[in-house]
Amino acid sequence: MPHTEPFTWKSMIPNFNLTYLTTLGLFIFAMNGSEYIAPYVTEMKNGPRDFPKAIWMLAIMTGFLTVLGSFSLGIFFNAHHLPNGLKMNGSYYAFQYMGNEFSMGNFFLYAFAITQAIYMMAQLAVLIDAGTRMFLSDTAKKYLPQQLTKLDDRGLPINGYWLTTGICMVIMVLSATLPNMNSIFNQLLNLNGIVSPFATCFLFTS
Repeated sequence: MPHTEPFTWKSMIPNFNLTYLTTLGLFIFAMNGSEYIAPYVTEMKNGPRDFPKAIWMLAIMTGFLTVLGSFSLGIFFNAHHLPNGLKMNGSYYAFQYMGNEFSMGNFFLYAFAITQAIYMMAQLAVLIDAGTRMFLSDTAKKYLPQQLTKLDDRGLPINGYWLTTGICMVIMVLSATLPNMNSIFNQLLNLNGIVSPFATCFLFTS
């Protein structure tokens, strides 16, 4: 039974006004970060042909998941009375609710938490790798400390990885000490939802 009432086709059709059109920025925001795979173009068999196809496929999948995800949220939560921590913990709430519906307790919640942890670590590894490659390969060597440009036996800028990892750790530790983390998260997400789409539009246009 959907928690959002009324749950009809008529209620799902949006009003196509300026306010609604601004929410399309969320779709662009969902695509944000895909430009970090650009350094791997040279490792593709036919980068100029296959890379644009990969980006289009990513955009199509993102659009599908955005629509399906919004539909699912209308089932799990009452759209008129959303939880205060939905933006930060909405996924966990949904899997906890699903476990309760199937009389499986918190099984889905724990399974998702483990999967999410693995996913976030993999994402962090890719972001560190791609960002470090982009920074160290597109910048003149004379402007960088020699230690940062040092390559290991596999041709990877290992010291650049350690520097980025250290910066990320400092940011995460500092964020854990902030009061009322949920409000800070929501505010940063709202700000990022405005700034990132503009940046991504410029990147994709380029």
